[in-house]
Amino acid sequence: MTNATHPSTAATLRELLPMTKGFRGSLSGSLALRLISQATGIAAVVAGVLLVTASARDDVSAWTVALALIGLALVKGLARYGEQYLGHRVAFILLAHLRVRFFGSLLPQAPAVSARSASGELLSRASRDIDRLEVFFAHTIVPAVSAVVISVAVAVAQWLVAGWMPAVVLIVGLALAFGCAGLGLRGEAQMASDAARLDGESAQFAAETMHALLDLRGLDALARRGLGWRELNRAHTDTMCAEQRLGRLRRTLMTLAWLLTVAATLLVVVTAGPATGALIEDPLSAALAAAALAFTAFAAPESVVGFVNDWRAVQTATLRVQTTMTSPPEVEFPAESSAEQSPATGAAHGGAAVVIGPLEYQHDAARGGRGSRVRVPEPISVEAGAHVLVEGSSGSGKSTLVDLIARVHDPDSGSVQIAGQDLRSLSRADLVRTVAVVDQATFLFDASIAENLRIARPDAGDDDLRRVCATVGLGEFVEGLRQGIRTPLGRGHGRIALSGGQAQRLGLARALLAQTPVLLADEVTSQLDAGTADDIRRVVLDPTSGRTVIWVSHRDDAWNGPVITVGETGDVRLSAASRR
Repeated sequence: MTNATHPSTAATLRELLPMTKGFRGSLSGSLALRLISQATGIAAVVAGVLLVTASARDDVSAWTVALALIGLALVKGLARYGEQYLGHRVAFILLAHLRVRFFGSLLPQAPAVSARSASGELLSRASRDIDRLEVFFAHTIVPAVSAVVISVAVAVAQWLVAGWMPAVVLIVGLALAFGCAGLGLRGEAQMASDAARLDGESAQFAAETMHALLDLRGLDALARRGLGWRELNRAHTDTMCAEQRLGRLRRTLMTLAWLLTVAATLLVVVTAGPATGALIEDPLSAALAAAALAFTAFAAPESVVGFVNDWRAVQTATLRVQTTMTSPPEVEFPAESSAEQSPATGAAHGGAAVVIGPLEYQHDAARGGRGSRVRVPEPISVEAGAHVLVEGSSGSGKSTLVDLIARVHDPDSGSVQIAGQDLRSLSRADLVRTVAVVDQATFLFDASIAENLRIARPDAGDDDLRRVCATVGLGEFVEGLRQGIRTPLGRGHGRIALSGGQAQRLGLARALLAQTPVLLADEVTSQLDAGTADDIRRVVLDPTSGRTVIWVSHRDDAWNGPVITVGETGDVRLSAASRR
């Protein structure tokens, strides 16, 4: 795209037209049917005028007039239906394919994309912006081509029916009408950009409000939150009203050009009469036919005004969707691991040694990092099967260090190694089999408990799921449910909503089920009572599991093993074992 905010028409067409490959036969069929529909519509009006005139002179019977008009109406209706069916079928299939590609493009960017872009903004691009592209596929390509073809055809017909002067009048009128469609495009670009931005902000505002609904209600802050919603709605309404005013202005001017063209055509033909050699020599019939052609010809520019009113929104939506889809991933994974054996295979479900650094990582807001700075001046070695505490104050960079070990981000310099292999040499699949992360912000899908757990291990049996639930202290709770592990989670009829502590334990169960050699536990007991937290602590730090555990906490007074301390400035160091 040529401009970060307002892409050009040519750039938008370069992005969208290639998507129609494989569907151009259907679009050609839609175009042919639209031409038939519009041609029969014009023919019906002109023929109706001529037949009614002839019928009044008893040259043609009323039945002939009626049958001719009914026949043209049937052809027009069937052609119109076929055109709409083919055009919308192509549009909806292409939008479905585009959504698949959109979500597929997020996978290489995950999970860092969730830090770079708010979830509501991404949702707005995946839904509203892609929906706007339906205007291009169903209401732009075919109408634009047919508008040119029909306009030329009607001008030629006008010349043949009444002569060159009415044809010139019609051409001038159509040119004015098409000119009306282009009014205000420069200013409309900013309106479309503002509308798209406000859509994203509104979606994010709604998502945040629903997520914090209980807190807002408890703090009696819903009314204050509503003030922000009203401000967003007011700004959105102002933008939409400005767009609608511009659209109404275009239609008003086009209608004015339409009426003036019809009046001028009548005046020219009545004053000068039909040209020598014209198909219709009778002055009255020629005048009525010419006026009918001028009247019906403006259906072409009217359809153009229709999609031009939405064109800037289409351009902005295309830019927003393509920007997300083409954003480079935070980290690049090789298709296959460079080593012959992955750390997960080598560990055989035991632990794996981790070496952190020396490295440096500087947070850049555009990259979505969570810490400001992390520096490991000397390499920190964590033996296979060892348990290490990561400690530091809030905001010091503990979670950023975990992100580097999980390869959410790559260090600016230096490396992290697991089982002697640089993380950069591992494929995404091998990394997922090697490192599991569980933190205090557990996300659960509106699916069954079993489906949520099997995200970690699709081949896990029901007994495996019940066993891991019991391991994290959810065994009795799950068995007490009517549908057991098949109980759907969420809100609504037949679903159950887990407490924060239960959700956190289920997230931990999911991580344990993966059986990775390295487990990163980031504040996993933050929402648990003291007794349950101690139980979970014993499960995660079970020495018989053999897994390597990096345990993140503000402070753990019961800890007596090695400690990685993240200082206020982001400097990371390893303290001696048994420090307490």
